[in-house]
Amino acid sequence: CHTRVITRSSTSSFAISDPIVVKAISFIEKNLHRPLRVEQLATAANCSVRTLQLKMLRELRRTPLDEIMLLRRTQAIKLIKETDRPIGEIAEQCGYCSISHLTARIKAATGLTPLALRKS
Repeated sequence: CHTRVITRSSTSSFAISDPIVVKAISFIEKNLHRPLRVEQLATAANCSVRTLQLKMLRELRRTPLDEIMLLRRTQAIKLIKETDRPIGEIAEQCGYCSISHLTARIKAATGLTPLALRKS
C-alpha cells in the first residue's frame, strides 16, 4: 500500500492513497527553493501532466500549481512565525523571486505583511 499521511499547519492530517500524488508532493517539498513547473512534477511522479492534474484534483481538490503555491506559502508562514531569519532569506528558501512577491502572497492569504505576521 502506498498511503502517506500528510500533516500541515494549514490542514488537518489526511491520507493520500495515490502514489503519483505522494511522489509529486514529495518532489515539491524537496524543491521548494527552486522554480518549479508542473512538467517537472509529472516527470518526478512518472506520469503525464494531464494524469497528474486529474489525480491531484481528485485527491486534493487542487491543481499541481495550486499545491506548489500552498506549500510555499505554508512553509514561508511557518518560518516567519517560528524563526528570526531575514524575510529575504525566507523568500529565497521558499522559492519566491523577491521579498515583494512573498509579501504579496502572504498578505493575500493572511491580511498581514510578513513583519506584521511575525509580530502577531
